[in-house]
Amino acid sequence: MTSTGAYIFSYLLYMAVLSGAALYVWKYRKGLDEMYGMMMGMTFGTVAGLATGLFYALPSGDFVGGAIVGTVAGLLFGILLGVIGGPLGIMEGVMGAFMGGFMGSMTGQMARPFPLGAFSPVFAAIFLAMMAGITYAAETGKTCCAPAGGKPEAPERPKLVNPSGKFVATWTVVAAILLFASFAIDLSPYSAQGAQSTGTQSTALPASLRALTEEQQTQAVQKDGYQEASFRVTAGRYTPNVIVVKAGTPLRLNIAADRNAGCGTDIVFPDLRVRSLIPPGTSKTVEVGTPSAGNHSFSCSMGMFRGKIVAVG
Repeated sequence: MTSTGAYIFSYLLYMAVLSGAALYVWKYRKGLDEMYGMMMGMTFGTVAGLATGLFYALPSGDFVGGAIVGTVAGLLFGILLGVIGGPLGIMEGVMGAFMGGFMGSMTGQMARPFPLGAFSPVFAAIFLAMMAGITYAAETGKTCCAPAGGKPEAPERPKLVNPSGKFVATWTVVAAILLFASFAIDLSPYSAQGAQSTGTQSTALPASLRALTEEQQTQAVQKDGYQEASFRVTAGRYTPNVIVVKAGTPLRLNIAADRNAGCGTDIVFPDLRVRSLIPPGTSKTVEVGTPSAGNHSFSCSMGMFRGKIVAVG
């Protein structure tokens, strides 16, 4: 698994770029009108929340925690930069913080089972494009909504059509560092040792996904008038995820959820018309009724975690 230090280093690198862009924009704040300030609040609030929520949820699998810390980080940047646009700018920053924090945390949790070799540089490229674009607009002083009959007051600074050479050189260096880090650091929570194949060209799932999707079976224990079985909700799967039971006998499931179990704690048994929420770090006994012969699937509410009850006899 990827070490915690890799996530911390990557996050600090992104926040350093974000902070530098924020300071650069703040330098030209007096020349930016209300609409422009609203965009600043929304952009920095969303991006700060997105990056923070993502880098929190990826290693931990904690959606709620990621959404909270992502929103807090987004509020910090969104409000500070939203001040440029006055009350509406601050409001945009607050809205962006909530959206970014929740989107980042959800993305981090949903991406956990997958190899992230391609995701990391793509995310870095989009992040760089947004930061370079917003700072370019600030440097050139392009305001979208100047008041009628006049221009917004601005400090003495060059009005450029094209970005300055210093601007281009700075962002070239920043982009090179961030993109290199995105390729060099594997952010996949589950280390992928490579897919095994019986042929010359592999079409097998990566090792990280095979470990999360392989079937693990358990047998229900027959009791006096009912049967029971147990399984655990981890950060990436239900284990075991195949429960063999006796058809026609009431079934109780003892379900324990890890602290980082995430969305897998909201379990739906559609055939049996049962839904239960297991708070992370707790356990619960769920009565799912009397299964008829056949397979009865269950999953989390998002369909990412999956299992089945096999009723025989």
